[in-house]
Amino acid sequence: MPSLANPGWFVSRARGLLVCGKVLESPICTAMLELLDSLQSGDEAEALARRYSIVFRLMAEEAESSTVQWPGNPWQRHLLRRLLADENPFSTKVRQAGLQSVGPSLRSAMVHDLIVLGELCNIDPASQASAIGNVPSWADFRPMPDAGSLPTDEQELVGRLLRTTAWGDLVSSLADHYARHGAGLFGQFVAFRWVQQTAGEARGARLEGIASPDPIRLSELVGYEGERRLLVQNTRQFVAGFPANNVLLYGDRGTGKSS
Repeated sequence: MPSLANPGWFVSRARGLLVCGKVLESPICTAMLELLDSLQSGDEAEALARRYSIVFRLMAEEAESSTVQWPGNPWQRHLLRRLLADENPFSTKVRQAGLQSVGPSLRSAMVHDLIVLGELCNIDPASQASAIGNVPSWADFRPMPDAGSLPTDEQELVGRLLRTTAWGDLVSSLADHYARHGAGLFGQFVAFRWVQQTAGEARGARLEGIASPDPIRLSELVGYEGERRLLVQNTRQFVAGFPANNVLLYGDRGTGKSS
């Protein structure tokens, strides 16, 4: 893993991202860059410890509550998760029209950013802990006991990214991921709810992803065979591009509409 002999080098590289800047716009990434800045500036031990404690706490909150098993250390998992879900000009274009439609400048910018993110991903947590003093490293948090696994294709891509620092060489593989799974909210979640905000400054409505949806199957809905058959047939018509009806489910509370 890269040495922290020059932590400011990582910070300057991170601030030079061209396409994937939003990957680093998370509390964990912000805290990590502030810690690296503090190390570069030679701040006093108290300031360094404070910066490190923020990184440690945020990393623990995410990693220990995770319901998905990711390879790598918590920092690598966080960065990879954000990259795979990042909605940027490259992922949007690939999703809409495929990798062959991406202009050379945009592709080169994406390769540049992947190289930088690969370098950041391989920062050694033990070296940061030792730079602060006698504090635990954040290298070995664990997810929830019943945490599930990543889909097979994502496991393969993540494994390839973790085995190399030359992330730029995997731009085509990452494009395949965006084309297959999407990015942003729809690439990160498979279920959603519509949230209405009626008070405060943030009035309005938004679509909110559900991290752990209840995995209800159609076969579990007993007594709805006729209704289910019509709904499935109509949905298949719709996704195949054939004429289909709009659907309104109605009934008393608790009769299975949401399911």
